[in-house]
Amino acid sequence: MTDAGTRPQRSRRRAQQPKPKAPLWVILVFIGVPSVAIVCMLGYIIHRDLLQAPPPEPPPPPPDPSAIVKEADALYHSALKDRAAALAKAKEDKDPSFEFDSAIKKLKQAKTLYQGIIDQIMEANGGQLPDDYRGYESKRNEIQRALGDTAKMKNF
Repeated sequence: MTDAGTRPQRSRRRAQQPKPKAPLWVILVFIGVPSVAIVCMLGYIIHRDLLQAPPPEPPPPPPDPSAIVKEADALYHSALKDRAAALAKAKEDKDPSFEFDSAIKKLKQAKTLYQGIIDQIMEANGGQLPDDYRGYESKRNEIQRALGDTAKMKNF
């Protein structure tokens, strides 16, 4: 295939044309826009989750009235014991003021607990205390009488 042996003959096949590059608009439309959209969506999701306030904690359940009654009764009986100890000290001509103060403080706490229970019940029943709960009111009145008696004994 050489002509006179001096030069090699070129092949008659045409050289392959280089593949045309994709136009810029094709790159932008099919690669750039979806990429930007994905980045924006991820940014929105992350931003939304970080700035959203955590859900509020549910309020604690209301205290059990029977537990409050037991606590108030324990305070009442303890106050009566303190008052008896103060009376015994007074008979011995010692200073009973600490015992009387302790008894008065415990009686006030017990009265406050009973008043809280009564207020909750009245609020739930439109300002009226049902007949089933009249015992709480009588117990509160008993504590009030004991408080008044103890205050009188202290000043006597």
